[in-house]
Amino acid sequence: MAVKWADNVEETTASTGTGTIDLDGATGGNQTFVAGLGTGNTCYYCISSNSEYEVGYGTVTDAATDTLSRDSVLASSNNDSLVSFSAGTKNVHLLPPFALRASRIFDRDRDTKVDTDEGFADEDAIRFDAAGSEIATITANGLALPNGARIDEFSTDGALGGNSDIAVPTERAVKSYVDGLTSLSDADGDTKIQVEESANENKIRFDTGGTERAILDSTALELSVPVEAPDGNAAAPGIAFKDDTDTGFYRISNGAIGYAASGAEVMRFSNDGALFLNETLNTKMGLGLTINQGTSDNEILSLKSSDVTHGMSSETETDTWLNITKASATEGGARFRGFSEGAIGADVSGAATVASSTQSTSGSGAVVFRGYEKSGTTYAGVNDSRNMVAFINSGTTRVIFTGNGTAYASDTS
Repeated sequence: MAVKWADNVEETTASTGTGTIDLDGATGGNQTFVAGLGTGNTCYYCISSNSEYEVGYGTVTDAATDTLSRDSVLASSNNDSLVSFSAGTKNVHLLPPFALRASRIFDRDRDTKVDTDEGFADEDAIRFDAAGSEIATITANGLALPNGARIDEFSTDGALGGNSDIAVPTERAVKSYVDGLTSLSDADGDTKIQVEESANENKIRFDTGGTERAILDSTALELSVPVEAPDGNAAAPGIAFKDDTDTGFYRISNGAIGYAASGAEVMRFSNDGALFLNETLNTKMGLGLTINQGTSDNEILSLKSSDVTHGMSSETETDTWLNITKASATEGGARFRGFSEGAIGADVSGAATVASSTQSTSGSGAVVFRGYEKSGTTYAGVNDSRNMVAFINSGTTRVIFTGNGTAYASDTS
């Protein structure tokens, strides 16, 4: 049945002990429980005499002598348990639901409550219980919590200067404090982050151990310490770019650095000082440059000058004055080409401290041209009957020197 409430319900009882009580009739000007609530309904009650009391809820029954069961006790003079009432007349009056006394509010199972007078002892404290445990107490001294901490004020001090364990700063005080912060530091102040070392300088400064290590402003990050990055790899370089995370530098091994573009290595610096482009190793080279052109047949090296504008842009870019390509796309060989907007396209010269004076098959000169033929895995001198050097005017051969030094010319006049 439902919990019921009605005005002016009060009766007397002479029942003793801890059981269901008989309702002996209404007191002056009031109505009976059965009249006000009806039979079978539950209600909150208070039974009291000069020395005993009990607050609880029970069920009203209409009978020859009406009764009220004592189903659950919420508070009593017997330590909040059923009271074994002694002889004598006692008043039984109806209480409003959820407001059993001005000093105490309970839920149905009594384990969650607000109590303004625990034990009805006028202790001047408000106690808060949840699930059977006291969670807080408010007295004139402040708010006490179960761990022993106490809060006695809400502080508006925007500087938090009180350094108090019992004051809670308001939202405005916290905002004022945070807005006023210009640095964060450790206990001794020698390691810190500063946002305003001088007035409105718009820089963030980082100090460790009493020394400034970095300065950040809107244009740059200035460091006085090395930057340590993870090793990374070609797919995820240790030093990469925000919008191009698979392009950047990474550590290959001690002293070796790679550069990747779109997740593939395109350049490598070796630990012996060599530079490799599209290549990772050259066992015939220590310090130097190795370029692997792959299947490309165009220029592998171009030298340029903004002073040059020769106009031969079908052959090379107009400011290129020297390029190197393969002599044959499929067979290799080297082609050196010089470009000029003047009379000299290439000038091959050599300056010796003392040029050779031997005029024989063992002699040399300030400028030397050599020719070889393949021999196994190496090379040897050009066969006597084969051409060693040729001079060609565009596509027409004009002079040839054979392996034995014989000269042929298209015009012998």
